[in-house]
Parts: sequence; C-alpha cells; structure tokens
Amino acid sequence: MKQFLQFNKAQFVLTVLLSFNLLACGGDDEITEESMAGETTAGETVAGETAAGETTAGETTAGETTAGETAAGEMVAGEMVAGEMAGATDMQEEAFVCAQDILQVQTASVRPSPNFTYLGIDDRFNFNNILQVEFTVEPVQGQAYTLEGQTPSNYTVGVFIGVECREEGCAEVYFASGGEITFSELGASGQELAFDISGLLLSRVNRDTGMLDSSTQVCLSNQEFRAMRPTEVGDSVPDNFALQNCETGEMVNVKEFGTNAQGIWYFATAGWCPACRQTLTYLFAEVFPTFTPETIRPMIVVSEDDQAEPATLAFCRSYAARYADSAEHFYVDASLNTTFENLWAYFGDDGSFGLPWQAVIEGGTGTYLYADGAPGPDTATDVINRLLE
Repeated sequence: MKQFLQFNKAQFVLTVLLSFNLLACGGDDEITEESMAGETTAGETVAGETAAGETTAGETTAGETTAGETAAGEMVAGEMVAGEMAGATDMQEEAFVCAQDILQVQTASVRPSPNFTYLGIDDRFNFNNILQVEFTVEPVQGQAYTLEGQTPSNYTVGVFIGVECREEGCAEVYFASGGEITFSELGASGQELAFDISGLLLSRVNRDTGMLDSSTQVCLSNQEFRAMRPTEVGDSVPDNFALQNCETGEMVNVKEFGTNAQGIWYFATAGWCPACRQTLTYLFAEVFPTFTPETIRPMIVVSEDDQAEPATLAFCRSYAARYADSAEHFYVDASLNTTFENLWAYFGDDGSFGLPWQAVIEGGTGTYLYADGAPGPDTATDVINRLLE
C-alpha cells in the first residue's frame, strides 16, 4: 500500500469500477434575458419591449394593453424581478443533493500513525474506488469538521477518493472541497470507531499542479463508516481476534491460544514470497523444534497463494506441507485482512509493507510486544529470547 491512494497487494487487492456518475450540479450561475423573457411573457412578448399602446406579437391591439397589463396582463417588470428572480435565487441556494454516491465501502481499515487515517474500499478482492480520510490532528468525538476551504496541501481533515485504483496508483484522485464529517464513536486501540459524512462534494486533483478542478466533481451523500482501530504495540490484542487453523479448519482465538505459553511468534507469509520460504525453512529446521506449547507457540499466517491471489484453506494446507508434517502451526488469513483489522502492522511512511512480517504477542496477557517496522532497535528474536529468560 502506498499513502495517498497507492496500495500494496499484500494489504488490499482491488478491482476496476466500470462506471460512475459525476455530481448533478444545480442551475447555471447566470440567467439570461432570453430565459427570463420566456417565463414572463404570453407567447413571444419580451419583458421591457412591450410598452403601453404597442401591439404584442399580433395578439394585443393598439390601445388595449397598458403598462400594468404587459405580459398577459398580469406581470409588470418590477413584479417579474421580485417574483421570478427570487425564485431563481432560491433554486441556487437549495440544499446539497448527491445524484449518485461515488462508492459504497465494503471493507475498511485504520492507520493510527503517523497521521490518523481511515481507508475504505469498494470491494476487498478487486480493483475499485477507495475512500481515504486523514487527520493531521487527533479527531475529537462529537466534533463536526467542515471541509470548505481546505486544499490537498493544507487541511485538518483531508478526504480523498481514488478512482480505478491499482497497485501502481489510481486513475483519478478527488478531494473534498465541501461537506462535513463527525465522529460518533472514537474507540481506543483495539476498539471500533464510526463517523458520519454529510454532503461531501469532491473535485478532481490536477496531477500536474495539485490544484482542484471544480469542473469535474463527484459526491457522497449522508453515510456512516465504521472500522476497527487496530492494536498498537504495548496494548492487549482484541478479545475477539481469531484465525482459522489450517489443520483442523477451526477458528482459534489468538489471545486464548497463548494463555498457557510465554509468547506467540506471529509470522505472516505468502506463497509467492521467496524470502518467506528461506526464513521458514530455517525456522522449522533449527528454531521451532526447540519450543514447547508452554514456551513459544508459532502462528504461521498464510495470506496469498503462489499467484498472489487470496489464500484458501486448501492452499494453506498444501503450503504447510512444504515445511512440516502437519499444518497445526499454520493459519489462513486471506490478504491479511483480519490481521490488519486487529494489529497495526507499522507500514512505512510511504505505506510500504514487506513479507515476511513478524510480530510477538505475550502469553497470558495477550500484550502486543513487537512488530516489524515498529519504533525501536529490537528484532523478533530479541523479544522472543527475553520472554524465554
């Protein structure tokens, strides 16, 4: 994944959206004399051209039409301005209406640092549209954030939408220049957060200048978005964090899995990853045999197959057979979606993420002790050795 709507296949696999509708904007800013005349005359009479005593389009005889009867004998020029023009002004000031939402989020995740960021995607296994909401300050529950006046280079709350996004980036990027966002729930680490958006109007970002092009816009109407705020190092993993064991097919609660052990060695891998193959070959030959269920319990988490497609239970079992006689230490997590929902994986500042990825969870307490990429000089082996002391 790359920040500003670029993504790594290990985190999300997206799909092309076949079509989307642009925002249906309100009426024109200017109302011409011709259009006004069409509303205020009977037949073809133009306001201001028919005076007392003059003939109107061959229908009104001389001397019969007075100034007060001009335009079907009902509307004078002053009334036209007060009535019809007022109606036109009211039309321009109507409340925001979104003709069709640019996306409907199907799966979401939260990046807690360096900037608090929500990421929502139309379809978890295909290329599609992406919603990214980034805060440069910690959001406050219940506070409404108005988006008018913000720019892609200067914002407190930046709302971006990427269109037809792939690993290398998105075909188009839009930025919210209107609307409002409010957090209704702001859970702590390992808890759910929720926010509401209202009347989001987004303009296309010019790739060359970084400026907004208001001639090309999309929108989002009133919607609520939810996501789990992942656990950070130092906090306890969520109580409901569970993965499917590849040997038994049963769901295993991660915190309960380590209750009677000193720690869990969490190792995320994929079939296409050569570095993972080398590391696992060494670990199964030299390291894992030295552990017992009461010391360190390995969790080998398989995310994708040899073709970088989301892993299945069947593939996980065949993958395990490359390293061990059984799949008891192996777990399937397609595209690491469950992992990322529960554990902050400490992506790089540019959103990068590499495999293999290792984490250490303390036995008994379920405390998230270590993650590759987290601040500090330790390695997974350093933390494991301290647990064994």
